[in-house]
Amino acid sequence: MTHTSRPFSLLPILVLVALAGTTIAAAPPPTSRLVTFPNPGPDVLADMAGHGWDIWEVTPDRVTALLTPDQVATLQMQQVAVNVLDNAPQYMVNFPACFRTFDAAVTQMRDWAERYPGLVELIDAGPSWQTAQGQADRRLWTLRITNKANVEPKPQLLLVALHHAREIVTPEVALNLAELLLTSYGHDADITWLVDNRDIWIIPFVNPDGHLYAEYSVDWRKNANNSQSTCATSSPPNSFGVDLNRNYDHKWATVGASSNPCNLTYRGRAAFSEPETQAIRDLVQNQKFNLVISLHSFSDLIMYPWGYTYAPAPDDIGLRNIASVLATFNGYTPEQSSDLYPTSGDTCDWAYGVQGIPCFTVEIGSGAVDNYFWPDCATAHEQWLENRDALLHAIKLASAPYRLAAAPLVRDLQVRQRGRFMTVHTVLDRQATSPEPPAGGEVFVDRIGIPGTGILLTPDDQTLDTPVESMSATVDLSGVQGRHVVYVAGIDDSGRHGPPAAAYFEPCPDVTGDAVINVIDVMELAARWHTQAGDLDYDAALDLDGDGLIDVQDIGQMSAFWGLVCAGSLP
Repeated sequence: MTHTSRPFSLLPILVLVALAGTTIAAAPPPTSRLVTFPNPGPDVLADMAGHGWDIWEVTPDRVTALLTPDQVATLQMQQVAVNVLDNAPQYMVNFPACFRTFDAAVTQMRDWAERYPGLVELIDAGPSWQTAQGQADRRLWTLRITNKANVEPKPQLLLVALHHAREIVTPEVALNLAELLLTSYGHDADITWLVDNRDIWIIPFVNPDGHLYAEYSVDWRKNANNSQSTCATSSPPNSFGVDLNRNYDHKWATVGASSNPCNLTYRGRAAFSEPETQAIRDLVQNQKFNLVISLHSFSDLIMYPWGYTYAPAPDDIGLRNIASVLATFNGYTPEQSSDLYPTSGDTCDWAYGVQGIPCFTVEIGSGAVDNYFWPDCATAHEQWLENRDALLHAIKLASAPYRLAAAPLVRDLQVRQRGRFMTVHTVLDRQATSPEPPAGGEVFVDRIGIPGTGILLTPDDQTLDTPVESMSATVDLSGVQGRHVVYVAGIDDSGRHGPPAAAYFEPCPDVTGDAVINVIDVMELAARWHTQAGDLDYDAALDLDGDGLIDVQDIGQMSAFWGLVCAGSLP
Protein backbone atom coordinates (compact mmCIF):
# COMPACT_ATOMS: atom_id res chain seq x y z
CA MET A 1 0.00 0.00 0.00
CA THR A 2 1.17 3.54 -0.75
CA HIS A 3 0.78 5.83 2.23
CA THR A 4 -0.05 9.52 1.96
CA SER A 5 2.94 11.81 2.55
CA ARG A 6 2.74 14.26 5.41
CA PRO A 7 1.39 17.63 4.29
CA PHE A 8 2.71 19.36 7.42
CA SER A 9 5.29 18.90 10.14
CA LEU A 10 4.16 17.03 13.23
CA LEU A 11 6.76 18.62 15.51
CA PRO A 12 4.64 21.67 16.49
CA ILE A 13 1.76 19.34 17.30
CA LEU A 14 3.88 17.20 19.60
CA VAL A 15 5.30 20.24 21.36
CA LEU A 16 1.83 21.70 21.83
CA VAL A 17 0.43 18.48 23.25
CA ALA A 18 3.35 18.11 25.64
CA LEU A 19 2.91 21.66 26.91
CA ALA A 20 -0.84 21.33 27.17
CA GLY A 21 -0.46 18.22 29.27
CA THR A 22 1.17 20.24 32.02
CA THR A 23 -1.77 22.59 32.43
CA ILE A 24 -4.94 20.88 31.28
CA ALA A 25 -5.17 18.66 34.33
CA ALA A 26 -5.49 21.70 36.56
CA ALA A 27 -8.26 23.42 34.63
CA PRO A 28 -11.39 22.50 32.70
CA PRO A 29 -10.64 21.77 29.02
CA PRO A 30 -11.44 24.47 26.47
CA THR A 31 -14.47 24.00 24.28
CA SER A 32 -13.68 21.34 21.71
CA ARG A 33 -14.69 21.71 18.11
CA LEU A 34 -15.79 19.07 15.65
CA VAL A 35 -13.70 19.57 12.52
CA THR A 36 -12.61 17.94 9.31
CA PHE A 37 -9.21 18.26 7.63
CA PRO A 38 -7.38 16.50 4.79
CA ASN A 39 -6.11 13.03 5.60
CA PRO A 40 -2.38 13.45 6.38
CA GLY A 41 -1.69 9.72 6.11
CA PRO A 42 -1.71 6.88 8.64
CA ASP A 43 1.70 7.64 10.14
CA VAL A 44 0.68 11.15 11.13
CA LEU A 45 -2.69 9.93 12.36
CA ALA A 46 -0.98 7.32 14.51
CA ASP A 47 1.15 10.06 16.09
CA MET A 48 -1.94 12.20 16.65
CA ALA A 49 -3.78 9.30 18.28
CA GLY A 50 -0.73 8.54 20.38
CA HIS A 51 -0.81 12.11 21.71
CA GLY A 52 -4.47 12.10 22.59
CA TRP A 53 -6.07 13.69 19.54
CA ASP A 54 -9.70 12.61 19.42
CA ILE A 55 -9.95 11.13 15.92
CA TRP A 56 -13.51 10.12 15.09
CA GLU A 57 -13.50 9.00 11.49
CA VAL A 58 -10.94 8.48 8.75
CA THR A 59 -11.69 8.26 5.04
CA PRO A 60 -9.12 8.20 2.23
CA ASP A 61 -9.51 11.94 1.79
CA ARG A 62 -10.69 13.36 5.10
CA VAL A 63 -10.37 13.08 8.88
CA THR A 64 -13.15 14.00 11.29
CA ALA A 65 -11.94 14.83 14.80
CA LEU A 66 -13.02 16.61 17.97
CA LEU A 67 -10.18 19.03 18.68
CA THR A 68 -9.34 21.70 21.20
CA PRO A 69 -8.85 25.27 19.96
CA ASP A 70 -5.09 24.83 20.42
CA GLN A 71 -5.10 21.72 18.25
CA VAL A 72 -7.12 23.51 15.59
CA ALA A 73 -4.68 26.42 15.74
CA THR A 74 -1.74 24.04 15.29
CA LEU A 75 -3.23 22.64 12.11
CA GLN A 76 -3.94 26.10 10.79
CA MET A 77 -0.40 27.22 11.57
CA GLN A 78 0.77 24.40 9.30
CA GLN A 79 -1.47 25.70 6.48
CA VAL A 80 -3.85 22.78 6.86
CA ALA A 81 -7.39 23.51 5.66
CA VAL A 82 -9.58 23.00 8.72
CA ASN A 83 -13.34 22.97 8.32
CA VAL A 84 -15.07 23.65 11.65
CA LEU A 85 -18.37 21.76 11.65
CA ASP A 86 -19.55 23.04 15.00
CA ASN A 87 -17.90 25.36 17.52
CA ALA A 88 -19.75 23.76 20.43
CA PRO A 89 -20.94 20.32 19.30
CA GLN A 90 -23.87 18.85 21.18
CA TYR A 91 -24.01 15.47 19.52
CA MET A 92 -24.14 13.63 22.85
CA VAL A 93 -27.78 14.05 23.69
CA ASN A 94 -29.55 12.36 26.57
CA PHE A 95 -28.90 8.62 26.67
CA PRO A 96 -31.58 7.20 24.33
CA ALA A 97 -34.48 5.57 26.16
CA CYS A 98 -34.43 2.63 23.75
CA PHE A 99 -30.82 1.77 24.73
CA ARG A 100 -30.35 -0.58 27.65
CA THR A 101 -28.48 0.64 30.69
CA PHE A 102 -25.90 -1.77 32.06
CA ASP A 103 -28.19 -2.68 34.97
CA ALA A 104 -31.17 -3.25 32.68
CA ALA A 105 -29.06 -5.39 30.38
CA VAL A 106 -27.85 -7.55 33.27
CA THR A 107 -31.45 -8.04 34.40
CA GLN A 108 -32.38 -9.10 30.89
CA MET A 109 -29.45 -11.49 30.60
CA ARG A 110 -30.43 -13.12 33.89
CA ASP A 111 -33.99 -13.44 32.62
CA TRP A 112 -32.76 -15.17 29.47
CA ALA A 113 -30.71 -17.60 31.55
CA GLU A 114 -33.83 -18.51 33.53
CA ARG A 115 -36.16 -18.64 30.52
CA TYR A 116 -33.83 -20.68 28.26
CA PRO A 117 -31.85 -22.88 30.66
CA GLY A 118 -31.08 -25.43 27.96
CA LEU A 119 -29.60 -22.83 25.62
CA VAL A 120 -27.78 -20.16 27.62
CA GLU A 121 -25.57 -19.77 30.66
CA LEU A 122 -24.67 -16.45 32.27
CA ILE A 123 -21.00 -16.40 33.28
CA ASP A 124 -19.03 -13.87 35.33
CA ALA A 125 -15.83 -13.31 33.34
CA GLY A 126 -14.34 -10.86 35.86
CA PRO A 127 -14.70 -7.46 37.54
CA SER A 128 -14.58 -3.95 36.18
CA TRP A 129 -11.93 -1.59 37.55
CA GLN A 130 -14.28 0.07 40.04
CA THR A 131 -15.54 -3.34 41.17
CA ALA A 132 -11.99 -4.56 41.71
CA GLN A 133 -11.46 -1.51 43.96
CA GLY A 134 -14.60 -2.27 45.97
CA GLN A 135 -16.35 0.83 44.61
CA ALA A 136 -19.07 -0.88 42.54
CA ASP A 137 -20.60 -4.20 41.58
CA ARG A 138 -20.21 -4.38 37.82
CA ARG A 139 -18.91 -7.53 36.19
CA LEU A 140 -18.08 -8.55 32.62
CA TRP A 141 -21.19 -10.68 32.31
CA THR A 142 -20.90 -13.20 29.50
CA LEU A 143 -23.63 -15.09 27.66
CA ARG A 144 -22.66 -18.59 26.57
CA ILE A 145 -25.22 -19.75 24.03
CA THR A 146 -25.37 -23.33 22.77
CA ASN A 147 -27.73 -26.30 22.84
CA LYS A 148 -26.60 -27.96 26.06
CA ALA A 149 -28.29 -31.22 25.07
CA ASN A 150 -25.63 -31.63 22.38
CA VAL A 151 -22.62 -32.44 24.53
CA GLU A 152 -20.20 -32.97 21.66
CA PRO A 153 -17.34 -30.44 21.47
CA LYS A 154 -18.34 -27.54 19.23
CA PRO A 155 -16.46 -24.75 17.47
CA GLN A 156 -16.32 -21.65 19.66
CA LEU A 157 -16.75 -17.99 18.74
CA LEU A 158 -16.22 -14.97 21.00
CA LEU A 159 -17.96 -11.66 20.38
CA VAL A 160 -17.06 -8.66 22.55
CA ALA A 161 -18.49 -5.14 22.59
CA LEU A 162 -17.92 -1.78 24.28
CA HIS A 163 -14.21 -1.51 24.82
CA HIS A 164 -14.87 2.22 24.38
CA ALA A 165 -17.68 3.57 26.54
CA ARG A 166 -19.18 6.08 24.13
CA GLU A 167 -19.67 3.46 21.40
CA ILE A 168 -23.09 2.76 22.82
CA VAL A 169 -24.58 0.97 19.82
CA THR A 170 -22.16 -1.96 20.21
CA PRO A 171 -23.71 -3.57 23.32
CA GLU A 172 -27.11 -3.14 21.70
CA VAL A 173 -25.98 -5.12 18.67
CA ALA A 174 -24.41 -7.79 20.89
CA LEU A 175 -27.56 -8.11 23.01
CA ASN A 176 -29.80 -8.17 19.95
CA LEU A 177 -27.73 -11.00 18.52
CA ALA A 178 -28.09 -12.98 21.74
CA GLU A 179 -31.84 -12.38 21.82
CA LEU A 180 -32.19 -13.44 18.19
CA LEU A 181 -30.32 -16.70 18.80
CA LEU A 182 -32.49 -17.55 21.80
CA THR A 183 -35.93 -16.50 20.57
CA SER A 184 -35.48 -17.95 17.07
CA TYR A 185 -34.36 -21.37 18.24
CA GLY A 186 -36.81 -23.97 16.95
CA HIS A 187 -38.46 -21.42 14.64
CA ASP A 188 -35.64 -20.48 12.27
CA ALA A 189 -33.85 -23.52 10.88
CA ASP A 190 -30.61 -21.67 10.15
CA ILE A 191 -30.33 -20.24 13.66
CA THR A 192 -31.39 -23.54 15.22
CA TRP A 193 -28.50 -25.24 13.40
CA LEU A 194 -26.09 -22.59 14.71
CA VAL A 195 -27.16 -23.01 18.33
CA ASP A 196 -27.05 -26.80 17.98
CA ASN A 197 -23.59 -26.84 16.42
CA ARG A 198 -21.71 -23.81 17.77
CA ASP A 199 -20.55 -22.59 21.18
CA ILE A 200 -21.19 -18.82 21.13
CA TRP A 201 -19.78 -16.49 23.80
CA ILE A 202 -21.00 -12.88 23.92
CA ILE A 203 -19.66 -10.14 26.22
CA PRO A 204 -21.86 -7.07 25.62
CA PHE A 205 -19.98 -4.78 28.06
CA VAL A 206 -16.19 -5.07 28.23
CA ASN A 207 -16.22 -1.62 29.85
CA PRO A 208 -19.24 -1.51 32.19
CA ASP A 209 -17.87 1.34 34.34
CA GLY A 210 -17.38 3.49 31.28
CA HIS A 211 -20.89 2.72 30.07
CA LEU A 212 -22.23 4.29 33.23
CA TYR A 213 -20.67 7.60 32.13
CA ALA A 214 -22.39 7.24 28.77
CA GLU A 215 -25.69 6.62 30.55
CA TYR A 216 -25.24 10.04 32.13
CA SER A 217 -24.58 11.53 28.67
CA VAL A 218 -20.85 11.99 29.18
CA ASP A 219 -18.58 11.63 26.15
CA TRP A 220 -16.38 8.94 27.70
CA ARG A 221 -13.99 6.54 25.98
CA LYS A 222 -11.77 4.82 28.55
CA ASN A 223 -12.41 2.75 31.66
CA ALA A 224 -12.82 4.36 35.09
CA ASN A 225 -9.28 3.88 36.45
CA ASN A 226 -8.58 7.18 38.23
CA SER A 227 -5.55 6.00 40.20
CA GLN A 228 -2.82 7.42 38.01
CA SER A 229 -3.47 11.12 37.52
CA THR A 230 -5.43 14.20 38.50
CA CYS A 231 -6.89 14.66 35.01
CA ALA A 232 -10.04 16.67 34.54
CA THR A 233 -13.06 14.37 34.53
CA SER A 234 -14.56 15.61 31.28
CA SER A 235 -13.65 13.80 28.11
CA PRO A 236 -12.30 14.53 25.61
CA PRO A 237 -9.49 15.45 25.51
CA ASN A 238 -8.23 15.07 29.07
CA SER A 239 -9.71 12.38 31.24
CA PHE A 240 -8.51 9.67 33.56
CA GLY A 241 -8.81 6.02 32.64
CA VAL A 242 -7.14 3.48 30.39
CA ASP A 243 -7.98 2.83 26.76
CA LEU A 244 -8.77 -0.87 27.03
CA ASN A 245 -8.16 -1.40 23.33
CA ARG A 246 -4.53 -0.32 23.77
CA ASN A 247 -3.91 -2.48 26.85
CA TYR A 248 -3.43 -5.96 25.33
CA ASP A 249 -0.03 -7.61 25.37
CA HIS A 250 1.00 -7.62 21.73
CA LYS A 251 3.45 -4.95 20.59
CA TRP A 252 2.14 -2.96 23.55
CA ALA A 253 3.33 0.69 23.76
CA THR A 254 4.84 0.77 20.28
CA VAL A 255 2.56 2.95 18.14
CA GLY A 256 -0.78 4.76 18.21
CA ALA A 257 -1.10 4.66 21.99
CA SER A 258 -0.26 7.26 24.61
CA SER A 259 1.91 7.15 27.73
CA ASN A 260 0.00 10.16 29.16
CA PRO A 261 -2.73 9.00 31.60
CA CYS A 262 -4.89 11.97 30.58
CA ASN A 263 -4.90 11.13 26.88
CA LEU A 264 -7.72 9.29 25.17
CA THR A 265 -5.46 6.47 23.98
CA TYR A 266 -3.61 5.97 27.26
CA ARG A 267 -2.31 2.40 27.16
CA GLY A 268 -2.04 1.80 30.91
CA ARG A 269 0.97 1.25 33.16
CA ALA A 270 1.64 -2.16 31.62
CA ALA A 271 0.04 -4.59 29.24
CA PHE A 272 -2.99 -6.21 30.87
CA SER A 273 -2.83 -3.74 33.74
CA GLU A 274 -6.63 -3.49 33.80
CA PRO A 275 -9.05 -6.07 35.24
CA GLU A 276 -11.25 -5.80 32.15
CA THR A 277 -8.51 -6.87 29.72
CA GLN A 278 -7.29 -9.45 32.20
CA ALA A 279 -10.78 -10.97 32.11
CA ILE A 280 -10.70 -11.21 28.31
CA ARG A 281 -7.18 -12.67 28.42
CA ASP A 282 -8.11 -15.34 30.97
CA LEU A 283 -11.29 -16.30 29.13
CA VAL A 284 -9.53 -16.66 25.79
CA GLN A 285 -6.68 -18.65 27.30
CA ASN A 286 -9.09 -21.01 29.06
CA GLN A 287 -11.26 -21.66 26.01
CA LYS A 288 -10.55 -22.70 22.43
CA PHE A 289 -12.04 -19.92 20.36
CA ASN A 290 -11.71 -20.30 16.60
CA LEU A 291 -12.87 -16.78 15.79
CA VAL A 292 -13.11 -13.46 17.67
CA ILE A 293 -15.26 -10.47 16.69
CA SER A 294 -14.77 -7.11 18.43
CA LEU A 295 -17.55 -4.55 17.92
CA HIS A 296 -16.71 -0.84 17.76
CA SER A 297 -18.19 2.29 16.22
CA PHE A 298 -17.97 3.93 13.79
CA SER A 299 -16.65 3.91 10.16
CA ASP A 300 -18.40 1.08 8.24
CA LEU A 301 -15.26 -1.07 8.32
CA ILE A 302 -14.28 -4.67 8.94
CA MET A 303 -10.63 -4.62 10.00
CA TYR A 304 -8.16 -7.45 10.49
CA PRO A 305 -4.56 -7.73 11.75
CA TRP A 306 -2.08 -6.25 11.76
CA GLY A 307 -2.75 -2.96 13.45
CA TYR A 308 0.77 -2.21 14.63
CA THR A 309 2.47 -2.47 11.23
CA TYR A 310 1.74 -2.07 7.54
CA ALA A 311 3.28 -5.48 6.86
CA PRO A 312 0.73 -8.17 6.04
CA ALA A 313 -0.01 -10.85 8.61
CA PRO A 314 1.14 -14.42 7.87
CA ASP A 315 -2.48 -15.36 7.11
CA ASP A 316 -3.24 -12.14 5.25
CA ILE A 317 -5.08 -13.81 2.36
CA GLY A 318 -7.23 -15.86 4.71
CA LEU A 319 -7.97 -12.91 6.97
CA ARG A 320 -8.86 -10.76 3.98
CA ASN A 321 -11.14 -13.49 2.63
CA ILE A 322 -13.05 -13.72 5.90
CA ALA A 323 -13.45 -9.93 6.14
CA SER A 324 -14.51 -9.74 2.49
CA VAL A 325 -17.16 -12.43 2.92
CA LEU A 326 -18.58 -10.79 6.04
CA ALA A 327 -18.61 -7.46 4.21
CA THR A 328 -20.93 -8.89 1.55
CA PHE A 329 -23.66 -8.90 4.21
CA ASN A 330 -23.27 -5.41 5.68
CA GLY A 331 -21.66 -3.53 2.80
CA TYR A 332 -18.69 -2.42 4.93
CA THR A 333 -15.15 -1.99 3.66
CA PRO A 334 -12.71 -4.78 4.55
CA GLU A 335 -9.17 -3.59 5.23
CA GLN A 336 -6.07 -4.22 7.29
CA SER A 337 -6.34 -2.32 10.57
CA SER A 338 -3.19 -0.26 10.00
CA ASP A 339 -4.64 1.07 6.74
CA LEU A 340 -6.76 3.33 8.95
CA TYR A 341 -3.78 4.24 11.10
CA PRO A 342 -1.36 2.09 13.10
CA THR A 343 -2.26 1.13 16.67
CA SER A 344 -0.75 -1.24 19.21
CA GLY A 345 -2.03 -3.27 22.11
CA ASP A 346 -5.48 -3.85 20.59
CA THR A 347 -7.71 -6.87 20.98
CA CYS A 348 -7.33 -8.36 17.53
CA ASP A 349 -3.56 -8.05 17.22
CA TRP A 350 -3.27 -9.89 20.55
CA ALA A 351 -5.90 -12.54 19.75
CA TYR A 352 -4.26 -13.28 16.40
CA GLY A 353 -0.60 -12.54 17.19
CA VAL A 354 -0.41 -14.33 20.55
CA GLN A 355 -3.30 -16.79 20.53
CA GLY A 356 -3.38 -17.54 16.80
CA ILE A 357 -7.11 -16.77 16.49
CA PRO A 358 -8.43 -14.88 13.45
CA CYS A 359 -9.96 -11.71 14.84
CA PHE A 360 -11.95 -8.89 13.28
CA THR A 361 -12.92 -5.40 14.39
CA VAL A 362 -16.33 -4.36 13.06
CA GLU A 363 -16.74 -0.57 13.08
CA ILE A 364 -20.51 -0.01 13.10
CA GLY A 365 -22.06 3.10 11.59
CA SER A 366 -21.04 5.91 9.28
CA GLY A 367 -20.32 9.19 11.02
CA ALA A 368 -22.55 12.21 10.59
CA VAL A 369 -25.20 10.21 8.74
CA ASP A 370 -25.68 8.11 11.89
CA ASN A 371 -25.01 10.90 14.43
CA TYR A 372 -21.49 9.67 15.13
CA PHE A 373 -21.22 7.69 18.39
CA TRP A 374 -24.80 8.36 19.44
CA PRO A 375 -27.32 7.08 16.89
CA ASP A 376 -30.98 7.61 17.62
CA CYS A 377 -33.27 4.66 18.21
CA ALA A 378 -34.29 4.17 14.57
CA THR A 379 -30.69 4.39 13.36
CA ALA A 380 -29.46 1.97 16.01
CA HIS A 381 -32.08 -0.53 14.89
CA GLU A 382 -30.95 -0.12 11.28
CA GLN A 383 -27.34 -0.68 12.32
CA TRP A 384 -28.33 -3.91 14.04
CA LEU A 385 -30.21 -5.12 10.97
CA GLU A 386 -27.34 -4.31 8.62
CA ASN A 387 -24.93 -6.35 10.76
CA ARG A 388 -27.23 -9.21 11.78
CA ASP A 389 -26.49 -11.54 8.86
CA ALA A 390 -22.77 -10.77 8.92
CA LEU A 391 -22.58 -11.83 12.57
CA LEU A 392 -24.68 -14.94 11.98
CA HIS A 393 -22.39 -15.91 9.13
CA ALA A 394 -19.34 -15.33 11.32
CA ILE A 395 -20.78 -17.92 13.70
CA LYS A 396 -21.12 -20.34 10.78
CA LEU A 397 -17.46 -19.82 9.86
CA ALA A 398 -16.22 -20.65 13.35
CA SER A 399 -15.49 -24.32 12.68
CA ALA A 400 -12.83 -23.57 10.04
CA PRO A 401 -12.77 -19.82 9.32
CA TYR A 402 -10.05 -19.69 6.66
CA ARG A 403 -11.32 -22.64 4.63
CA LEU A 404 -15.02 -21.86 4.92
CA ALA A 405 -14.58 -18.22 3.91
CA ALA A 406 -13.10 -19.40 0.58
CA ALA A 407 -15.96 -21.83 -0.02
CA PRO A 408 -19.17 -20.92 -1.89
CA LEU A 409 -21.66 -18.89 0.10
CA VAL A 410 -25.26 -20.14 0.05
CA ARG A 411 -27.64 -17.23 -0.59
CA ASP A 412 -31.39 -16.82 -1.06
CA LEU A 413 -32.40 -20.35 -0.15
CA GLN A 414 -35.97 -21.02 -1.30
CA VAL A 415 -38.05 -24.16 -0.96
CA ARG A 416 -41.17 -24.68 -3.07
CA GLN A 417 -43.37 -27.76 -3.45
CA ARG A 418 -45.59 -29.16 -6.18
CA GLY A 419 -47.31 -32.39 -5.34
CA ARG A 420 -44.76 -35.05 -4.49
CA PHE A 421 -41.69 -32.96 -5.32
CA MET A 422 -39.93 -30.12 -3.60
CA THR A 423 -37.73 -27.74 -5.59
CA VAL A 424 -34.79 -26.27 -3.71
CA HIS A 425 -33.42 -23.12 -5.28
CA THR A 426 -30.41 -21.13 -4.14
CA VAL A 427 -27.50 -18.99 -5.27
CA LEU A 428 -23.94 -20.15 -4.70
CA ASP A 429 -21.67 -17.13 -4.44
CA ARG A 430 -17.89 -16.98 -4.15
CA GLN A 431 -17.21 -13.65 -5.83
CA ALA A 432 -15.88 -12.12 -2.59
CA THR A 433 -12.88 -14.45 -2.61
CA SER A 434 -12.45 -15.87 -6.12
CA PRO A 435 -13.26 -15.21 -9.77
CA GLU A 436 -13.75 -18.94 -10.31
CA PRO A 437 -17.15 -20.69 -10.33
CA PRO A 438 -18.21 -22.82 -7.36
CA ALA A 439 -17.28 -26.49 -7.64
CA GLY A 440 -20.89 -27.43 -6.98
CA GLY A 441 -23.38 -27.89 -4.19
CA GLU A 442 -25.76 -30.40 -2.72
CA VAL A 443 -28.96 -30.76 -0.73
CA PHE A 444 -29.64 -32.87 2.37
CA VAL A 445 -32.80 -33.52 4.35
CA ASP A 446 -32.61 -33.48 8.16
CA ARG A 447 -28.89 -34.24 8.42
CA ILE A 448 -25.84 -33.03 6.53
CA GLY A 449 -23.96 -36.00 5.13
CA ILE A 450 -20.44 -36.31 3.85
CA PRO A 451 -19.65 -34.60 0.54
CA GLY A 452 -20.95 -36.51 -2.45
CA THR A 453 -23.85 -38.16 -0.65
CA GLY A 454 -26.47 -35.45 -1.10
CA ILE A 455 -28.75 -34.46 -3.97
CA LEU A 456 -26.66 -32.48 -6.41
CA LEU A 457 -27.59 -28.94 -7.32
CA THR A 458 -27.51 -28.16 -11.00
CA PRO A 459 -26.97 -24.71 -12.52
CA ASP A 460 -30.16 -23.16 -13.85
CA ASP A 461 -28.34 -22.19 -17.05
CA GLN A 462 -26.77 -25.69 -17.26
CA THR A 463 -23.23 -24.30 -17.01
CA LEU A 464 -20.93 -23.60 -14.05
CA ASP A 465 -18.92 -20.73 -15.46
CA THR A 466 -19.27 -17.68 -13.13
CA PRO A 467 -18.47 -17.07 -9.44
CA VAL A 468 -22.18 -16.51 -8.77
CA GLU A 469 -24.44 -19.34 -9.90
CA SER A 470 -28.21 -19.79 -9.60
CA MET A 471 -28.80 -23.47 -8.87
CA SER A 472 -31.65 -25.88 -8.15
CA ALA A 473 -32.38 -29.44 -7.12
CA THR A 474 -35.53 -31.57 -6.86
CA VAL A 475 -36.31 -33.63 -3.76
CA ASP A 476 -38.78 -36.55 -3.80
CA LEU A 477 -41.05 -36.24 -0.75
CA SER A 478 -42.99 -39.47 -1.13
CA GLY A 479 -43.48 -40.98 2.31
CA VAL A 480 -42.24 -37.83 4.08
CA GLN A 481 -44.55 -36.39 6.76
CA GLY A 482 -44.30 -33.68 9.39
CA ARG A 483 -41.76 -30.89 9.71
CA HIS A 484 -38.24 -31.43 8.38
CA VAL A 485 -35.13 -29.44 7.61
CA VAL A 486 -33.50 -29.01 4.23
CA TYR A 487 -29.80 -28.14 4.20
CA VAL A 488 -27.83 -26.75 1.29
CA ALA A 489 -24.05 -26.61 1.19
CA GLY A 490 -21.69 -25.45 -1.52
CA ILE A 491 -18.62 -27.47 -2.38
CA ASP A 492 -15.16 -25.90 -2.29
CA ASP A 493 -12.22 -26.59 -4.56
CA SER A 494 -11.00 -29.42 -2.30
CA GLY A 495 -14.36 -31.20 -2.49
CA ARG A 496 -15.45 -30.26 1.02
CA HIS A 497 -18.62 -28.52 2.12
CA GLY A 498 -18.82 -24.80 2.69
CA PRO A 499 -21.03 -23.22 5.39
CA PRO A 500 -24.58 -24.57 5.08
CA ALA A 501 -27.93 -22.82 4.95
CA ALA A 502 -31.12 -24.37 6.30
CA ALA A 503 -34.89 -24.01 6.02
CA TYR A 504 -37.81 -25.84 7.56
CA PHE A 505 -40.40 -27.48 5.34
CA GLU A 506 -43.50 -29.59 5.80
CA PRO A 507 -44.89 -31.70 2.91
CA CYS A 508 -47.99 -30.13 1.40
CA PRO A 509 -49.08 -31.59 -1.97
CA ASP A 510 -50.45 -28.45 -3.58
CA VAL A 511 -50.37 -28.99 -7.35
CA THR A 512 -52.07 -25.84 -8.66
CA GLY A 513 -49.80 -23.21 -7.11
CA ASP A 514 -52.49 -21.48 -5.02
CA ALA A 515 -50.92 -22.74 -1.74
CA VAL A 516 -54.20 -24.35 -0.59
CA ILE A 517 -55.24 -28.00 -0.77
CA ASN A 518 -58.78 -27.93 -2.13
CA VAL A 519 -61.10 -29.44 -4.72
CA ILE A 520 -59.05 -28.01 -7.59
CA ASP A 521 -56.03 -30.10 -6.54
CA VAL A 522 -58.21 -33.23 -6.31
CA MET A 523 -59.65 -32.53 -9.75
CA GLU A 524 -56.14 -32.12 -11.18
CA LEU A 525 -55.19 -35.46 -9.75
CA ALA A 526 -58.42 -37.12 -10.90
CA ALA A 527 -57.79 -35.92 -14.46
CA ARG A 528 -54.77 -38.24 -14.55
CA TRP A 529 -56.51 -41.13 -12.86
CA HIS A 530 -54.81 -44.49 -13.49
CA THR A 531 -52.03 -43.04 -15.58
CA GLN A 532 -48.71 -44.63 -14.85
CA ALA A 533 -45.03 -43.98 -15.38
CA GLY A 534 -44.34 -44.02 -19.11
CA ASP A 535 -47.75 -42.70 -20.14
CA LEU A 536 -47.70 -39.39 -22.00
CA ASP A 537 -50.10 -37.74 -19.56
CA TYR A 538 -48.52 -39.21 -16.41
CA ASP A 539 -47.43 -36.45 -14.00
CA ALA A 540 -44.96 -37.74 -11.42
CA ALA A 541 -45.72 -34.79 -9.11
CA LEU A 542 -49.26 -36.14 -8.70
CA ASP A 543 -48.06 -39.65 -7.87
CA LEU A 544 -47.88 -38.77 -4.18
CA ASP A 545 -46.82 -42.20 -2.94
CA GLY A 546 -44.28 -42.64 -5.73
CA ASP A 547 -45.43 -46.11 -6.79
CA GLY A 548 -45.61 -45.22 -10.49
CA LEU A 549 -49.43 -45.20 -10.62
CA ILE A 550 -51.89 -42.40 -9.89
CA ASP A 551 -54.70 -44.15 -8.03
CA VAL A 552 -56.92 -44.12 -4.97
CA GLN A 553 -53.93 -44.11 -2.60
CA ASP A 554 -52.87 -40.77 -4.05
CA ILE A 555 -56.41 -39.42 -3.70
CA GLY A 556 -56.35 -40.53 -0.07
CA GLN A 557 -53.08 -38.75 0.61
CA MET A 558 -54.38 -35.58 -1.04
CA SER A 559 -57.58 -35.72 1.02
CA ALA A 560 -55.57 -36.00 4.23
CA PHE A 561 -54.25 -32.47 3.57
CA TRP A 562 -57.67 -31.03 2.71
CA GLY A 563 -57.95 -27.33 3.58
CA LEU A 564 -54.29 -27.00 4.51
CA VAL A 565 -52.61 -23.71 3.64
CA CYS A 566 -49.13 -24.60 2.42
CA ALA A 567 -46.31 -22.65 4.00
CA GLY A 568 -43.78 -23.14 1.21
CA SER A 569 -40.40 -22.31 2.71
CA LEU A 570 -40.79 -21.80 6.43
CA PRO A 571 -38.42 -19.37 8.16
